[in-house]
Amino acid sequence: MKEDFAFLDQEFEFPGTVQNVSSLGSGHIHDTYLVTCSDALSSKFVLQKFNQKVFKNPQEVMSNIAQVLDHLNKANSDDTLQSLHIIKSRNGDLIYQNQSGSFWRVYNFIDQSDSLDKVTHPNQARGAAKAFGQFFKLVSGLNPGNLFTTIPDFHHLGIRFQQLKKAVDKDTVGKADHYKNEVEFALGRGPQVAEYSKLIDSNLIPTRVTHNDTKINNVLFKRGTTQGICVVDLDTIMPGLLLYDFGDMGRTFCNSVLEEGKAEDAYFRIDIFQSLCEGFFSTIDIPLGKPEVESLKIGPWWMTYIMGIRFLTDFLSGDVYYKIDYARQNLDRARNQFNLVADIERKQREIGEILDDSIKKFVHS
Repeated sequence: MKEDFAFLDQEFEFPGTVQNVSSLGSGHIHDTYLVTCSDALSSKFVLQKFNQKVFKNPQEVMSNIAQVLDHLNKANSDDTLQSLHIIKSRNGDLIYQNQSGSFWRVYNFIDQSDSLDKVTHPNQARGAAKAFGQFFKLVSGLNPGNLFTTIPDFHHLGIRFQQLKKAVDKDTVGKADHYKNEVEFALGRGPQVAEYSKLIDSNLIPTRVTHNDTKINNVLFKRGTTQGICVVDLDTIMPGLLLYDFGDMGRTFCNSVLEEGKAEDAYFRIDIFQSLCEGFFSTIDIPLGKPEVESLKIGPWWMTYIMGIRFLTDFLSGDVYYKIDYARQNLDRARNQFNLVADIERKQREIGEILDDSIKKFVHS
């Protein structure tokens, strides 16, 4: 259904009337648009329609984002990392709800910036990881207890594993028996799930304010360079563990192909991981205890495996969560991630050694 954007001029105070609205980005969750206005600068803004199947309480999401952006703007003293600004509604609200119940929000558009969907050079990984490291340094002064947990157990390994088992047992759309190889691969890692899940309950790893979606396309680069200038897509900002964010950088930066790529072409690029570690640990500048460091070593496996079983769970449940363009897309995504998991397992020792070396070089506990 084509959206009606007539409400924009009425509900938001733009510098001119809205001249054009066009689709923007390639995200799996929200509907995102670029809004261009009629003022002398042709000012641009980012408009998003919330996916309420994923985010049940958009007001809590926006409360978290507002707190983080306010903290970033106060804590950032050198202007090397820009932050987004929420364009409030004419009523002063962070988000607008229309008569049909849909929620909309508007940000400023970061001009003269580039976005990448895939890392093709180590310098891109280094630049994006530097931006994420600086972001975590800045938000480390914010009490995670002040934020809502907008998606409970979002990256909880044990719970995601149980969700997969339930999907296999229920087999709602009759797919489980046809894809036994993928199901056996996922369920066969139950021992690792049991071992690693204990980390969450150990109380040895500090809870931090975490981004929870540290893909390369959630960093904007200064146009024509590999300098990360803005961290975006803050919807999943909430209390979490650093291993989630470090692991998701490893999962997405280091995969040789995109999530949509052929599974047989997916492998973990060690050279990219080396650059990722150098960039991230050169800017994060917060003390890291031994248990937290050890958790980071399994971060790439953790997040890749979780995404693999989430894609598989969604496929077996009838594709109710992620947007798909064809019938077996979530299955193909799961296969891609499982190939990456297998390669991470083969390279786990090297991953740990690179991380240790980078921490010794850059992090002062």
